[in-house]
Amino acid sequence: MKRLLLFLIVPTLALAQGPYRVAVNQPARYAVQLDGTSQYLSKSSPSSMDLNGSEILSNTTWEVNTTGWTLAAKATRTSDQAHGGSYSIADTGGTLETTWIYQTLSPTISGYKVTAEAWCYVVSAAGGRPRLVLLDAGSVTLAQAYADTSKKNQWQKVVINYNAAVGNAIKYFELDFSATSGLCYWDDPSLTQAYDALLLARVKRSGTTTYRDLLRVRAGTLNYKLGTGTTGENLFVCYMHDGTTALASNYSAGFPYDGQWHLWAGQIVRTGTTGGVSYFDGKAGTAVNLSTLGKLSGADGLLIGENSAGILLDATVGELLVIRFDALPSDIASWIAYASTQRFIPDPPAGGTVVLKLLGKENSFRDQSGTQGILTNNGNAQTTRY
Repeated sequence: MKRLLLFLIVPTLALAQGPYRVAVNQPARYAVQLDGTSQYLSKSSPSSMDLNGSEILSNTTWEVNTTGWTLAAKATRTSDQAHGGSYSIADTGGTLETTWIYQTLSPTISGYKVTAEAWCYVVSAAGGRPRLVLLDAGSVTLAQAYADTSKKNQWQKVVINYNAAVGNAIKYFELDFSATSGLCYWDDPSLTQAYDALLLARVKRSGTTTYRDLLRVRAGTLNYKLGTGTTGENLFVCYMHDGTTALASNYSAGFPYDGQWHLWAGQIVRTGTTGGVSYFDGKAGTAVNLSTLGKLSGADGLLIGENSAGILLDATVGELLVIRFDALPSDIASWIAYASTQRFIPDPPAGGTVVLKLLGKENSFRDQSGTQGILTNNGNAQTTRY
């Protein structure tokens, strides 16, 4: 009889029923209580929050020389203009073969997504535009982006996000200026692996204040965030900023300040045209095209419960995760919808790496992923059993 009871009881402790793994016999958890007056959590220099990998190109500043690059006749290193440092490459308009600046990639880049970018300063342009282009081993164009020639005498970022796991391998990173005539400058080229990301939070709010941020990952001013819209709007927002371009996906069907638990989520995918999506309790907000976003870095700091103006969030935060993927699963919307029905957020989908997981434990705050360590508790925030 004891064996039979053991057989019946043990399986019920392992996993909840459903398509995803959710432990039923969870250990005690603690939610973080933020008062909206003085309390927030922070961490400086959280490098694991970056959504781009290390630099693939060599000699990306041209401060000493142009070693590693092939320059055509009309491309010359100069100190006349510079975006970073003191030197750039001047490119006068002409045929493609006389204006290109390229680096040959060895080995070729394949199997993952990349962000390619460069800064361009357009002085004049007739009959053409400065171009950033990725090419395969046969010199076939894989992806390209052009500088805006209406923005003269100012630095602008030119960006490509390309999926080399699906398309052909990248052999050449090239800058050129095929035009009848003109002058532009190129500086600070970059090629890095681009990660997708999923931001998740279980939050309970009773107040009615707007423009409060739960998560802000900073690089300069801002990199990406989960928050509650702009002043005077009751909406939930997943917001991305690469230092030049700002894009946001809003869920604006009404934000309930009802004292109940709700699941906030946002996805960041820079390939395709609908990769930026906010979710509120499993329902998707507006999808936005993130393909013009450059590198997303978290090098400057992490804030939980504070926005850029120093305005603090009044909320109880049960869980907060940032999960990084080489490629976000195609069924992620279904996973988020399922997660919104669960008491605790399920295990991440296959292929995900947790780079931030907020763990409140008896008024001590730690990132459970093991990469950030102790978070600073500003204003003596407290915890409560969750």
